Amino acid sequence: MSYKKTEIMSIGRSSVTKPAVPLGNEGLIKVVDHFKYLGAQYCSDDGSNTKELNNRISYRIGRATGAFRELDKVWKDRNINLETKLKFYNACVLSTLLYAAECWTLTERDEW
Repeated sequence: MSYKKTEIMSIGRSSVTKPAVPLGNEGLIKVVDHFKYLGAQYCSDDGSNTKELNNRISYRIGRATGAFRELDKVWKDRNINLETKLKFYNACVLSTLLYAAECWTLTERDEW
């Protein structure tokens, strides 16, 4: 664990009430309002990520489209059965599309 890179974020608290966390002789852990999760998405302390979500979805769709196109020979090959093609689709395209989706905070407005 790199203490210099370690950050904490408290969700739902104003910046005034965010506690600093001492770490022995290392000093205090940095308290932040947002951070990048899995190198893919920014999370914010108010739980909102609508702007980031819109950008991420467009980016992920583009990446998944590229992954789909890369498998062009697989789709056209008549010697590969449909079940195998679907496994390629799930492994390459869907995993690219949904990378880091578990941390997307969707509001009712975002779903529309």
